[in-house]
Amino acid sequence: MIGGWETYAMSAGLSRTGGLALITAHLRTGHDVVVPQYVGLPDQLERFRGAADDAGAAYVCVLLTATAEEVARRFVVRDASAARDDRWAAYLRADWENGGYAELGSTIDRLERLVDDRWLRVESTTPDSTYAALVAALGG
Repeated sequence: MIGGWETYAMSAGLSRTGGLALITAHLRTGHDVVVPQYVGLPDQLERFRGAADDAGAAYVCVLLTATAEEVARRFVVRDASAARDDRWAAYLRADWENGGYAELGSTIDRLERLVDDRWLRVESTTPDSTYAALVAALGG
């Protein structure tokens, strides 16, 4: 996490720039990198693709799918188990309560428009079955 992330809107961009440099360096060593993050902007996806290209590595996008209702249910369960003094959980909760929940359907729709035939789709159900489906989709 970048210091001041709660008040400095550009901290995500700073962390992504640094992260991309680390990703490229790690890929150059012949190892894999998994970015477990929602990246919903085409220009940002291209930055990740560029890091893989710069390192001579393969690039794969995976979309874990779930309904808006299921995503909302998971958020409520996860939030209920978060410590009340967890600042990241509080930040996410505030976002959720200030319109994040209302945006969920449109966020899923935007992501669906972003996905093309190069992406792997994996239905997200339980952790074990999702992992098994991901391994199978990756050819493992």
